[in-house]
Amino acid sequence: MKIDGQITISAPQGWGDDYIEIRIHDEKAVIRFCEIHVKYADFAKLLTGLPFVKCDIEVEGLEKVGKVMEWQTFEFRMPDNSTNKEAAKKEINRIMFPGWTCSDNFSSQYSFFRVDAEQWWARATIRRWVDGNDIP
Repeated sequence: MKIDGQITISAPQGWGDDYIEIRIHDEKAVIRFCEIHVKYADFAKLLTGLPFVKCDIEVEGLEKVGKVMEWQTFEFRMPDNSTNKEAAKKEINRIMFPGWTCSDNFSSQYSFFRVDAEQWWARATIRRWVDGNDIP
């Protein structure tokens, strides 16, 4: 599989003074699917062409690699007419479309709103990953 990718090499704070972090990102899926931590001394070995240098590798989201992320705003009526984050999380998980996931932190100033003077609604961003050929 060939993808449009991006790579970042950095020395993040918090990992200590002796690590380089390498992140690999799928541009169309909009995900980081590989993160590598390698000590400075070992990174120098890589730069000189030494093969099979030891490092820590974390891989996640491989089922999304090579796909395209679709997203949209999803608005729904709050069943208890409140701005309760936990109630909003429970409701969106109950009514979510199959194959979609949502960002359910409801911490934005735009997460809750009134359609009329009486009823509270909630707003979230929903996402799914589809094959590039499936997009109309």
